[in-house]
Amino acid sequence: MRICEVGGCNRSHYALGCCKLHYQRLRKYGDAETVMRERWWFGLKPEERFWFQVSRSEGCWLWTGARRGSPPHQYGTLWDGSWRIGKNGRELPQHVGAHRFSYRLLVGDIPEGMEICHHCDNSLCVNPEHLFVGTHADNMKDMVVKNRADNRGVRNGRSKLTAGDVAEIRRLSTGRHGEGMEFARRFGVTSATISKVIRGDTWTSLP
Repeated sequence: MRICEVGGCNRSHYALGCCKLHYQRLRKYGDAETVMRERWWFGLKPEERFWFQVSRSEGCWLWTGARRGSPPHQYGTLWDGSWRIGKNGRELPQHVGAHRFSYRLLVGDIPEGMEICHHCDNSLCVNPEHLFVGTHADNMKDMVVKNRADNRGVRNGRSKLTAGDVAEIRRLSTGRHGEGMEFARRFGVTSATISKVIRGDTWTSLP
């Protein structure tokens, strides 16, 4: 079976040497230079793309790539080379937290259900010496001690969602059509609230 010629992509061929996703991007960009640049980027290993987006120094290593959340609680995100099924059954790149990727790459595996916290209180830092493994409760306690909890989540007494609810929603979210309504019914909030949680517009303190 013929596969996509974009480096690192193993999906079936659709047209012009590309799978359907990369063919659509080819049609969108319409110029060979941009398409070849994307093929080069997709052809890199996840760890190679990681180092391209890290600014190293003696202190914090700052992430310069894509981010989610709002300042000052932004976290870097990185495509780890895997794919997930999104809306309408489309395959989409699976992104992970850059700090979590850094820990797995440079320190070791992260136990299931555990979070990666920052000693340095800099959410964009990916220096493994500044990261440590902790439970969700550890992360929340550390956040409160450092006065990082904002009033759009942890400190909002009117919030119907707990920090644990938010963590579970973000962990289970795949971008599937209709999942927002399912989460809304399950947690007793509106679908708009769920959308804001998934996008990182609210509960920005949580990774």
